[in-house]
Amino acid sequence: MTKLIIATHNAHKLKEFQAGFVGTDFILTSATDHGIGDIPETGSTFHENALLKAQTVTDITGLAAMGDDSGVIVTELRAEYGEFPGLYTKRFTEEMGGYDQAVQEIMRRLNGRPAKAYYQCTLALTQPGKEPLIVDGTVHGTLVYPNRGDGHFGYDPWFMPDGLDRTFGEVTLDEKRALDHRTNALNKMLALLAKA
Repeated sequence: MTKLIIATHNAHKLKEFQAGFVGTDFILTSATDHGIGDIPETGSTFHENALLKAQTVTDITGLAAMGDDSGVIVTELRAEYGEFPGLYTKRFTEEMGGYDQAVQEIMRRLNGRPAKAYYQCTLALTQPGKEPLIVDGTVHGTLVYPNRGDGHFGYDPWFMPDGLDRTFGEVTLDEKRALDHRTNALNKMLALLAKA
């Protein structure tokens, strides 16, 4: 069995990754379990932040680590704001005072335009003496307001993936994992690990 540290303090995120690694030779723990504090996200891309988190944990522990960075990008606002809130999803949410207020602000900026959006997740896996593995996953959908459901975390109760008439906040974890950006990226990572 191989120990793999997920560079997160988010128990929900760890649970999702653990579910994805069921049946593999990896035993997952979190940065919290190893007493590792918050790692500043100083990169300018999802790739840089994910790799920074993973490499920092590997450097501290000498063990394999996986970092992720993810965010929501609102399609109709790209011309005005770039990949918004994108890399700064967490910061934007905190500045607005929470998810509900953040979605309200997004809707205000859209001013009646379609609230099409997508989640992006980048995963980076580092191991001592090996080249890092980096993959991306996405899921496209629509932001809805007010929120629907209260399951899972983040923008899930406000995000309705294409092809579903429910938000991620209204579905089971298994239903979410079949569609979401993190699972999409994780499946790509598992495929790379299977070849390694």
